[in-house]
Amino acid sequence: CLYHLDFGDPQRFGQLITNMNNHLSVYEYDTMRVKLVVVAHGQGLKFFLDDLSGTPWANDKIDPDLYKRFTGLTKFGVEAYLCEITYKRQNIDMAKTKTDSFLKFVPSGVATVAELQTKGFAYLKVG
Repeated sequence: CLYHLDFGDPQRFGQLITNMNNHLSVYEYDTMRVKLVVVAHGQGLKFFLDDLSGTPWANDKIDPDLYKRFTGLTKFGVEAYLCEITYKRQNIDMAKTKTDSFLKFVPSGVATVAELQTKGFAYLKVG
């Protein structure tokens, strides 16, 4: 299942994390039975950046516990696919991205959403 993250509201991101945890719990966190990914573009990228300076979200405050909660899900195979087009169009240095191995760059977030659906991934959007 892919979770579409193109919004910047921290409370909504927190709800997305809760929903993913609930989703995993139904499958008893068994990575052989379920695969969840987040596809992030637009404002959704900000949750995966170490440094917001020089970005459109430079004045935003993000509770670091949100990322810790997301990181907790990654031991169950959760990955985040980050849109390179957003980096380019918003002039965001890709080096500002956190360095965790579960973060992957994709050429286009929207194209990745469509591609994953053709591969059998269900689509979910929180909010």
